[in-house]
Amino acid sequence: MSFLHTSSSIPVLFPSMTTAVADQAVVKYSITGSKKQHGLDMTRARTNFRQLGVTVKKMTCLLPTRERVMLSTQVMSRLCPCSSLSPTSQLMSLCGVFLHQLVDGWTDEECVLAAGLVFSTFNSGGAGGAVSAVVAPSYQLGSRPELEMHVRNFLASVFYKEVASGQQRLWLETLLLQTSPERNSLTMSRVMLLISSPAREEDWQFGVLWADHVEAIPATLAVASARYNTLVSLLNIIKQGQLGPMLPSLLFSIFQTPSPWLPENVGSVLLLLGHQTCHLYLQHTVRQVATRDDVCTNCFKSVSTAVTGLALMTARSRRSFGPVFARLEEVIMHVPGQHRENLFKALWGALAEEVTDLRQNEGEDWAMEGSMHLFKVIRMIGQRMTEKAYMHLPSTSEDWELVIEE
Repeated sequence: MSFLHTSSSIPVLFPSMTTAVADQAVVKYSITGSKKQHGLDMTRARTNFRQLGVTVKKMTCLLPTRERVMLSTQVMSRLCPCSSLSPTSQLMSLCGVFLHQLVDGWTDEECVLAAGLVFSTFNSGGAGGAVSAVVAPSYQLGSRPELEMHVRNFLASVFYKEVASGQQRLWLETLLLQTSPERNSLTMSRVMLLISSPAREEDWQFGVLWADHVEAIPATLAVASARYNTLVSLLNIIKQGQLGPMLPSLLFSIFQTPSPWLPENVGSVLLLLGHQTCHLYLQHTVRQVATRDDVCTNCFKSVSTAVTGLALMTARSRRSFGPVFARLEEVIMHVPGQHRENLFKALWGALAEEVTDLRQNEGEDWAMEGSMHLFKVIRMIGQRMTEKAYMHLPSTSEDWELVIEE
């Protein structure tokens, strides 16, 4: 096994990093035991690391699971970027290919052990406590883009992208429980957003695009799907497992990270998740308010943001408003009568804020487009509320007199 750590093993273990094409690559990596900087020949890289996983799997077949995993992490730890600002997505993806070739065919118990060991080794590696630092509530997201990208690329590749389809829930749950054994929804939400948020590895823009959640309105549901497809996939995986009951609280934390999201982004995620999950989230937010003694208009902020976002993205995608009205009526029915006035004030207040934003940006193309959708939402919700309030009232003065007498 000692051969795996020698300089002479480099051409054998990493042939895709020793070709003429690799020498011409722009991004360079260091390999322990070599003074030379190495590139990657991406035409051969995935095959190289897949075969390397099979090789190490065969070489270690008589060792205990823990030793097999630790030896494998030592092989991968020989590779590192030459600069903290170097792109790592390709390298981390190949690490994922290698590790999942190693564990292919292992039992669930062995995979859970492997996932835990891989996480612990990475978290205590060169950037000691890197994952723990980034997902800590006290950490300001965006303050260290190079560290965030390093952690993001590793976690996304090893615990999601390169995982076999039948084991995705097992690896994702292990990751979340490793980062937060006490099942803190804020910590777990940071992990999922770190993995799924849009990111760039360019000279002119490097890091996770946290601002997209709080500043960038998706023009259509297709744009929203491109932005949130990974997050929705992660949430749907969680929904089916032991962390499923946490889904509403995780969504609540996600929509507050790094700061409160735009209604359109909240609505996009809820639409993409489907009616059932949307219903569960809205009921969760209502219950948080209904159990309080000091209920005010601002208490319904999360509810009004979600309903407004659902309506706006429904208008943008030209879908039927039926599901939006169904969710709104479910919310109203679960709010005690004495608190409904605050709910309605919050909803119309949220729509008024949208109007104010558009007026402040009058003349901008996005504001002109947004005004059409907002007008439709206000008209549809106003019409619906008016119908619900008055359609079933007596229609003549005589009927009113009977009602008064009763």
